[in-house]
Amino acid sequence: MNNHLKYLNSNRQITHLNEAGKWPPFLRPTFYILHSTFYILHFAFIISLVTACTPDPPPTLNYKDRQLVDSLFRREVDSLKPILDSICEIRFDSSVQAAVDSIISERESEKEKYLERVKKEMEEE
Repeated sequence: MNNHLKYLNSNRQITHLNEAGKWPPFLRPTFYILHSTFYILHFAFIISLVTACTPDPPPTLNYKDRQLVDSLFRREVDSLKPILDSICEIRFDSSVQAAVDSIISERESEKEKYLERVKKEMEEE
């Protein structure tokens, strides 16, 4: 009888994993991998929260850098201006016509709604 209780107690220690602080040998590597992965993910989450809430730093261009950027911008805009102007001239007539058509259709729908409302009012009287 005493041997039987010792066998049950030894099995009990193996089946109840963390009772005595001992893990069965086949689960120890898995536990350590999961345990370390949990802490790494937890640390990465906290770091992402801390860094996500900081505002962007102000621009750090000095006077000479701003002059250089402005001159490069002006040069590029000046080289693109003739191209953009020619595109604008080509598309001007079609853009104006599209805007006029849109305005006319909007006004016609407003006129139809107004006439329907007036007809309903005339029928009610």
